[in-house]
Amino acid sequence: MASAQMAIEQQKPSSVFARVDHARRVLGLPDVVNFAEIQKAYHEQSRRWHPDQHEGKRGEVFTDRMREINEAYKTLKDYFLRCPISLRKEDLREPLDVGEWWWNRFGTAFGQKHDESG
Repeated sequence: MASAQMAIEQQKPSSVFARVDHARRVLGLPDVVNFAEIQKAYHEQSRRWHPDQHEGKRGEVFTDRMREINEAYKTLKDYFLRCPISLRKEDLREPLDVGEWWWNRFGTAFGQKHDESG
């Protein structure tokens, strides 16, 4: 294992909150997000740091950063998909479009949103 990778492994937080918070910070996310925002941040960071975009430039730095970005996305995705959500009336915020609510929480995990207009 490369020394940079070992350093990343040693810095990994151990508690669930610490891991999720670290992942949030790696992707540059605020404290409250939906899954679509997590995906958007992941794609933006991936485009910025992917080693193929930086050929000839300190490749190990970009490889290590991309590994950290991938791990952060996996951490947040796994947490998001396992995190219980309340469907109680008193916990729901108005205005609520049920289709949009479902899509924001579950739809992006299963594929692309279909355009119903045509």
